Amino acid sequence: MRIVHVVNTDFFGRFLMLDQLRALKDAGHDVRLVTGPGPLVPEIEAEGLPVTVLRSSREMNPLADLGTLSRLARHFREIGADLVHTHNPKLNLLGPLAARIAGVRRIVATVHGYYFHADMPGPQRAFYKSLERLSAAAADLVFTQSREDYETALREGLCAPHKLEHLGNGIDLTRFDPARFGPGDVLRVKDRLGIPPGAPVVGMVGRMVREKGYPEFIEAAARIALKRPDAHFLLIGPDERWQKRDALTRESVMEEAARVPALRGKLRVLGLRRDLPSLYAAIDVVALPSHREGFPRSLIEAAAMARPVVATDIRGCREVVRNGQTGFLVPVKDPASLADKILTLIEAPDLAGEMGRRARAAALAHDEREVCRKILAGYARLAAADQSLISAI
Repeated sequence: MRIVHVVNTDFFGRFLMLDQLRALKDAGHDVRLVTGPGPLVPEIEAEGLPVTVLRSSREMNPLADLGTLSRLARHFREIGADLVHTHNPKLNLLGPLAARIAGVRRIVATVHGYYFHADMPGPQRAFYKSLERLSAAAADLVFTQSREDYETALREGLCAPHKLEHLGNGIDLTRFDPARFGPGDVLRVKDRLGIPPGAPVVGMVGRMVREKGYPEFIEAAARIALKRPDAHFLLIGPDERWQKRDALTRESVMEEAARVPALRGKLRVLGLRRDLPSLYAAIDVVALPSHREGFPRSLIEAAAMARPVVATDIRGCREVVRNGQTGFLVPVKDPASLADKILTLIEAPDLAGEMGRRARAAALAHDEREVCRKILAGYARLAAADQSLISAI
């Protein structure tokens, strides 16, 4: 089949989708990608995957969205797409509608996290639910990464049960393996970053947007630094200033941290990195104070690297972190609780180590190869249903 995946950013395509696209290509499919513009596009093309760059607004903009809908439909029709697979909330609406207009026979969407949440005002929540119902109605198969999202979709009637499947999320467990790194490797990482050998390190990995909880992390870091002045902090993630209205920049984060005397020289903003496994090896506690998640890959990576995690008690995070066993869950927008639990782990290395070992064992269930297998099986079912229909006719 000629399969087109549609994502909103080159970062998403390169770091979250590339392994899946490779698996589809290895299975004999003609695989293509539609993505927003960015410097990572050539890396995707270097894998032998045709890429079409299409800029789309990530905000609600009816006029711009109609343009995106038209361009997607034209593209699907021109290349003769057999199957369209969309990702991200906006494109899960526009992509399937465009595919229907273009006459594409098989349409799949992956829910990476519903935009609505419990604290959202009722009318706004109802609006986003209605968009999800419309998205699901236009698709033939809807995957959810999070088990909670799957259950929410059934409970709220967001998708017909026969179309819905829990997909999960996965990573390359051979790459994120603590056995690959010894004490010498950790010392070299710390030396490169200017961190003393024995200093405890707290890290956060996520896109640089406010909803990931960067402001809460900085406030928690300030609280921790007052009690543990030897602690150091790492912020790792891409700058999305051109993509998101609530995006932060390395400069803005550093300016905010510089206003806290206790953090001067202790907090480093590393930006987008390709050496994540070695960085996780040098981190003692991973934090993710996100406001909204689907199924955060960074937490799976941290768990696979045997690192205890302190994350917010929300959908997605709860699916990775077993509270009190592999880490701690804290309320959203509560930097005091975040700091308290991080300090607990810093000051009890035996507890942190035991939680990390449990986290690694639990992470073995999140193998990206299984995710790819489920996707291929879903495609095969759709193709078989088409063939059965043709035979009946």
